[in-house]
Amino acid sequence: MNRRVSANMMLLAAVVLVIVCPPQARAQSHADAAGVAFDVPRKTVLSGDPVAIRLTGLDPGAEVTISAERVYGRRPPALHRASARFLADRDGVVDLERAQPVAAAWEGVDPRGLFWSMQSTEDPWPDGQSSTEVHFKADANDDGEPEAEVTVRLLRARDDLVETALGDRFPGAFLLRPPGDEPLPAIIVLGGSEGGDRTARSRGPQLASRGYAVVGLPYYSPAYYGQTAQFPELPAAFHNVPLDQLEAVRDWLRGRTDVVADRIGLYGVSKGAEFVLAGASRIDGFAAVVAYVPSDVIWEAWGRGTAEGEHSCFSWRGEPLPFVPYVGMNAEIAKYQTGERVVLRTPHDKGRVAHAARLAAARIRVEDIDEPVFVVGGDADEVWDSGGMTRNIAARREAAGLETAAITAPDAGHGLSGNGYGPARAADARVQGRAFPAMLAFFERHLRQ
Repeated sequence: MNRRVSANMMLLAAVVLVIVCPPQARAQSHADAAGVAFDVPRKTVLSGDPVAIRLTGLDPGAEVTISAERVYGRRPPALHRASARFLADRDGVVDLERAQPVAAAWEGVDPRGLFWSMQSTEDPWPDGQSSTEVHFKADANDDGEPEAEVTVRLLRARDDLVETALGDRFPGAFLLRPPGDEPLPAIIVLGGSEGGDRTARSRGPQLASRGYAVVGLPYYSPAYYGQTAQFPELPAAFHNVPLDQLEAVRDWLRGRTDVVADRIGLYGVSKGAEFVLAGASRIDGFAAVVAYVPSDVIWEAWGRGTAEGEHSCFSWRGEPLPFVPYVGMNAEIAKYQTGERVVLRTPHDKGRVAHAARLAAARIRVEDIDEPVFVVGGDADEVWDSGGMTRNIAARREAAGLETAAITAPDAGHGLSGNGYGPARAADARVQGRAFPAMLAFFERHLRQ
């Protein structure tokens, strides 16, 4: 056979082979993409409960981008989005509970990463998409077209919770519980310097949905920058706020037949944590105390009508409690008006140093709290040194032989009371992811068992 003809025939055969039998990797890619699917056993969960998400049908070792989006926020709401790149395991699976991303906003394994790392976008959200819905997409071919999609609903609370107002004696306070008259353990929830019932309305339903009778207790209602106070009957400044309120609410709960009288817990955040620790150190009858980003001392009063360095935040039996004064708090707060960066920790830290002689009298005697205590703080907190104060609380209680659970982190800030499934800083989200289930287990152990 002519060599030129032979060569041409071989070339033709090679071309035909390429057309009929494309490269194996490419064939696998298309076959795998057709079978890619999300495996989500529970598509509706209470926010904060674990969400198991697996992506199956990939080629072993294949890369895939998984994205998540959700309508989030209130002023106004916006479409938030996050994405991360993963490698499929030898079974062609990406399991978010075990998979370490090759590219993401976080390092290491974090099954909540696609939830908390979401960033606000300017994109419109799909018509009818609820803020409870998180929409996941998987792009296995890097073409912007998802090969698999699934929607997970994170319910803020059960939809059958029953609310009862506590009455004029406790302005704005409410009891929230599942329906029925079964006696339930109770938790009193107190928020921080935001005032009003914002914390009670967010944390209360989460706890009530898990089988508790929850009292949301507003205790102060500021009128920031000329705004109308939510509850005008309550103090408008942190000035001699009476700790006695906890005693009165405890007695109100004890008088109900649908509450287990000796299973009442306390939950406080920030100034609310200072409140519950100071109150529990003086009032008996609580079975467990949770304090997020707490203080270990009583601080100076602040807000409308207070004179710098002269008043206490809290009172007991009508008498103001010893306190640690700030240094430069009013000047720091004034920065809100000028748009400068506000670091409220600065006047706290300076006050602690400048008034060291007053620390002993102002210290919250956490060793007098017989009940178990759960505390969470961060060393990078810019409101106050909640990390250091958490360690102080834990050390004093440990020395007294009292049960204490403490979680701290060197890079965490003040926003630690979330559940790890909402937008947050990476360091804060890691603590939230540890603290929220630990807090639920703490209440379960001490209020139910």
